[in-house]
Amino acid sequence: MKFNKILFSIKTSIILLILYSVLLAIATFIEKDYGTTVSRYYVYNSRFFDLLNIFLIINGIGILFKYKTFNLKKLTVAIFHLGFVVIIIGAGITRFYGEEGILHLREGEEKDYFLSQKTYVNVNFYDAEYVYQNSFPVEFNYLSYNDFERTADFNGNKFKIKLKKIIPNAVEQIVEDANGFPILDFTYIEDKNAQEFYIKQGET
Repeated sequence: MKFNKILFSIKTSIILLILYSVLLAIATFIEKDYGTTVSRYYVYNSRFFDLLNIFLIINGIGILFKYKTFNLKKLTVAIFHLGFVVIIIGAGITRFYGEEGILHLREGEEKDYFLSQKTYVNVNFYDAEYVYQNSFPVEFNYLSYNDFERTADFNGNKFKIKLKKIIPNAVEQIVEDANGFPILDFTYIEDKNAQEFYIKQGET
């Protein structure tokens, strides 16, 4: 079939690889200017990028059979294509079934948890007899449409949580205010890194 000839051709491989390289370059520039979250949203986690990976897998496997690379003379070509296909399949498994995060370990230390790469909105309400706790997975970034609104019931009272604004690269700072209150600013060294924390009046 003509479609198979096009799909399993070397020219198609080159076009797909060029397109793949262009997307990776675009993602690099986006990540540099707007952060990892934005590059993931627009490139790495996009449906187009998923389809491109699928076509690369189909193309790579098809070429292996079309050009009969499973022999000693073409063994290096077969290994190259198989390696590329395995890498993409592995990336796909990680993309849909894996968990990304950070695990800090010191020598001899053991942990059964890690800091997830995903972002969550954690909601905690307490009173004398009732506790409400919930976590909502979110993907906030300041370029795309961020629509987040949740309602819940706390001890018979309904409440709503709604995103109003994204503040990129927000930094907590102390500013003078005539109606403010005293704050102590402590700086200490931990693992050769400067750490800073604040204590408000009345806190211990």
